[in-house]
Formats: sequence, C-alpha cells, structure tokens
Amino acid sequence: MNYNDHLKSKTLREMYEAECDNDDIKDLTNEIALARTFTAACLEKLGDTDLSDLSSRSIATVQILVKDVGTLVEQMARVEQRMQQSLTAADLYAVTNQILEAVRRHVKDPEILEKLASEIEGLVVLRPGERPEERSDGPEE
Repeated sequence: MNYNDHLKSKTLREMYEAECDNDDIKDLTNEIALARTFTAACLEKLGDTDLSDLSSRSIATVQILVKDVGTLVEQMARVEQRMQQSLTAADLYAVTNQILEAVRRHVKDPEILEKLASEIEGLVVLRPGERPEERSDGPEE
C-alpha cells in the first residue's frame, strides 16, 4: 500500500518518500537501536524508583518497548535468513552456464544440443512463475 496519499503534512510525505527510496529498507538495525535507546531511556528515567511505586502505565511501557525490540530482532533474523537462501541473478547465471556447459560436453547430436541450449539459455530471462512453454518467444517443438 502506498501511504503517500494519506499523509497531509508535506514534511511527513517527504520523509515517507525518502524512506521508500532507501536501499537499506530491509535492514532493521536503526529501528532496533532506536527501540533499545528508548527502552534504556525509559529505564533510566525510572531510576531507583521502587517497583511498588511504579505505575502500571510505566511498567506496561517498558514491557512494550522490550517486546518491540524482540520483534524487530526476530524480523531482522528472518530477513537475513531469506537473503542467505536466495539466489542472486549472478548466481542463477553461473548455475545456468554450468548446466549448459555440461550439456555441451555430453550431448553430441547438434540438433538436440541446439534445442537444449536455446531452452536453457531462455530460462534466465523468465519472469517469476513463468514456464518456458508459456513464453510467446519460447523454444519451438
């Protein structure tokens, strides 16, 4: 969802647009640091206050902040795990080239070799979820 239309303040719209252009949008390090800073500031403000003197609102605030830090850390760990499990375009290209080279080494029939090479090379430019036979410019049977 694009929230830009709902932000009436020019300053907020500009801040929102800047964040949308942020290349590190999946990196939650700053948010974790900020949440931890707020938690520490809240605890510092409470200082040596006896637990029995704390309001339920103060305790709830600290609990929410601590939970928020935990949630952000979990989210960042999931993003990092997904990033490690995903293939870059360069990785995919390298694997495709290795497959193509193996086919060229072991397939001796030029006609079959050309069909396989064409189809394998075409896999690199498929859109996510697209199958080679669905392409209008795909290999011919």
